[in-house]
Amino acid sequence: MLRPAVFANPRVDDVAFVDAMLADLDTRLCLDTKRIYATGLSNGGFLSYRLACERAGQIAAIAPVAGMAGFEPCSPVRPVSVMHFHGTDDQVILYGGGSVPFLGGAYPSAEASVARWATIDVCLGDAIPTYDQGDSTCDTVTNCGQGTAVTLCTVQGGGHTWPGGLIPPEAGLGFTTQDLDATGQMWLFFQAHPRP
Repeated sequence: MLRPAVFANPRVDDVAFVDAMLADLDTRLCLDTKRIYATGLSNGGFLSYRLACERAGQIAAIAPVAGMAGFEPCSPVRPVSVMHFHGTDDQVILYGGGSVPFLGGAYPSAEASVARWATIDVCLGDAIPTYDQGDSTCDTVTNCGQGTAVTLCTVQGGGHTWPGGLIPPEAGLGFTTQDLDATGQMWLFFQAHPRP
């Protein structure tokens, strides 16, 4: 499992930065505190999971892309909805789990990451298909604590990319599907899952 301070520089406190950013935004804008969400690709996906663990009182839902759960300790104060996106041919953060030295250790698979959150969110029943187009599918468990849901969206053959994004093949990060628009799907998911 990953250590809490896992990003490239362990002296940088990413969670404290998010806290300060939200506090500053709240002085400048009228924030809907029931609709604060987190997403990110790769390290940003890992950070999304970390925020769900450590700031569940503020974060309504997360949508990590190519980033896994696995932080210890992880004791959120409430269930958090999760929509995870991952390509099966991601060679940077492996779909089946692996280890990255700069992240501080091993990380679980995409399926294990989502299963862990289904347990944390006290989800009952099995996942049901909620999206199926071309190379992309999503499966969701909806009967979870406080109206939360947990979804895994899998891109067959997908690389270390944002589904529906514009990363060209020459970037060397693998295939980017156009059968799934992660941005659009996560927005629909976020709209449906405000913080209670």
